[in-house]
Amino acid sequence: MTTTTTTSSSTSSSSSSSSSSSSTTTSTFFSSKDVKISIANRNFLILYSSFKESCRACNYFGHSFKNCLNIRPKFRGDGFCLNCWGRGHLSINCEEDSRVVSYNEDFLTPEEVINYLMYK
Repeated sequence: MTTTTTTSSSTSSSSSSSSSSSSTTTSTFFSSKDVKISIANRNFLILYSSFKESCRACNYFGHSFKNCLNIRPKFRGDGFCLNCWGRGHLSINCEEDSRVVSYNEDFLTPEEVINYLMYK
């Protein structure tokens, strides 16, 4: 998911009869609905600063699964098993069947975003 913003600027000089204009296009990428990929949002594609490991839920960097903006709010916080998404045990001790992560609407994996950037 991406949005594009274009800004334009122009300058002119009356004494030299010259003018110039430029435009800048900025794309904003989202990992899921209303969740920007940005350093400020603590949701980014690659290693940055002190964030050496990706989120175990979404594989983006800058946050842990406890505060992952890419999963539905009811699954954020302490006490969730990363295997079955139940409470009260850790995934290493989980005896339940594995369940798919409950991502937000329009979630894109980091690989999907990178592929889009490479082949658009």
